[in-house]
Amino acid sequence: MPVITTASLDDTLPKFIADAELTLSQPGVMMPLVDNVKLSRGSGLTFNRPTWTAVTVVDLTQGIDLAQAQSVTDSNTAIAVAEIGGQIFFSDMTEMALREDVMRFFGKALADEWKQAVDVDLTEDIDSAATSLGGAGTTMLIGRLLASVVRLQNATRPAQGAISVVLHPFHYHAIAGDLAALTSGRWTGTTGTPSVERFYGSSPAGLAEDIIRNYHVAELGGVRVYTDPNIAVDSSDDAKGGIFTKRAIISIMYEAPSVRVQRDESLRGVELNYVGIHGSGMYDTAWAFEYNCDASTPTV
Repeated sequence: MPVITTASLDDTLPKFIADAELTLSQPGVMMPLVDNVKLSRGSGLTFNRPTWTAVTVVDLTQGIDLAQAQSVTDSNTAIAVAEIGGQIFFSDMTEMALREDVMRFFGKALADEWKQAVDVDLTEDIDSAATSLGGAGTTMLIGRLLASVVRLQNATRPAQGAISVVLHPFHYHAIAGDLAALTSGRWTGTTGTPSVERFYGSSPAGLAEDIIRNYHVAELGGVRVYTDPNIAVDSSDDAKGGIFTKRAIISIMYEAPSVRVQRDESLRGVELNYVGIHGSGMYDTAWAFEYNCDASTPTV
């Protein structure tokens, strides 16, 4: 007896397609951690910040003329701005055939990618720090982070602004593993049993438990710690994170990004152009330290 199955009526069966999922870009964390400057129209294409040298005062002797006039000179930090943008063109038939709001989807995709592009530029500025700690193939450990904190505090020119640490996620994983091992024993490079005074309000064992429970600890060594997957990893599996003060890196927004819609009648479609004008750079290289450390994909 003939049996009609779905295979018999395959061309008649309805086809269910779920709503499309937009692939978004990583926005990163850098923008709010640096010195943000907004330029107005008519400001040229280069941001300039002059810095004057310090003056010196001396001990004086009563009755002796003060003849120690000080000289002050300036130096300039120049950061150029440039256009950053992306474009998507879609035909009229594409918009008609799809049920999704393609204009909104594509506009959001461009906006997210723009944020990522700026974040990548800001992470690359860390490479301009005067001092690099670690080296190719070295492991990012808590001791390196603590050393950079105290060295920033010891800078000749007082560091200005909140201090932040931005690491590749695999850098942080190495630190988490370093700290998670402190349930007993001793700190790397020290002898004896860890004391409860090493971390305010808890012992190293408590810190290790916190890492094992929550993984990410927002503050280490008195500074905020962030991870940014937009930090580039080179062909040798090394990446460059860093520690910096808020005023060490300047982010310049000349024109905020916006979407510009242009119709092309001969091509019968719509062109989306998403463009903004931005620039960034290191202002004071002594207010930052770079961590050049291994960022291999963790397996444990």
